[in-house]
Amino acid sequence: MMGWIIQMLTTEAVRGLLAYAFTGLRARRMAAECDARNLPARRLFLKASLRQESECIQDRFLKGEWLNTVGFALLKQEYEAQCSRSKAGTKD
Repeated sequence: MMGWIIQMLTTEAVRGLLAYAFTGLRARRMAAECDARNLPARRLFLKASLRQESECIQDRFLKGEWLNTVGFALLKQEYEAQCSRSKAGTKD
């Protein structure tokens, strides 16, 4: 139960950061990346409506091993379209 609550709060935090970036800071595009092995982070970005754009193979060396990095992004126009659908009561 506690894991579900933490996951929900984390998703809402990412959505809040996106809202602030696009409306408060007037950003045009937001991007995030994570270690490809970090499945919870990957799910979080997808659930927060970011799209996976890339997977860079062995692009980072950390603690003696090469790691893959997965990139995610969302454009302001995509964010605004999602907000419009949410207000209209339709799901993504």
